[in-house]
Amino acid sequence: MVEQVVRLTLSLTVNDGQVEAFKAIAKDMTAGSQAETGTLGYEWFAGNDGSCFRLVETYVDAKAVEAHFKGPVVQQLVPGFWPPVRSTAWSSTAIRDRRCRRWQPDSGRSLSCIGLA
Repeated sequence: MVEQVVRLTLSLTVNDGQVEAFKAIAKDMTAGSQAETGTLGYEWFAGNDGSCFRLVETYVDAKAVEAHFKGPVVQQLVPGFWPPVRSTAWSSTAIRDRRCRRWQPDSGRSLSCIGLA
């Protein structure tokens, strides 16, 4: 059986007044996910309005996704998304919207924005 790379996409909207709480959770989720064996990518994209975000997660195979779902990021940090986040949608497609910008949580500063090429 050929193992295939798995990509998950999560789109979400952050409640008014909850962006900083969301960013703190996203920073911890990013650090934890990047440390997991089998994670190829964990990239956040932000809409221009500052309240819409998209997360693209890429894993080496389905077993890596299963390990991620059973691990501390999903089991301990994901529940913290509610109340900051009011809506979400899952998908398995890559981002095609070039109007958004990528951001990476960093420690103690506002988000670093990197334009998409």
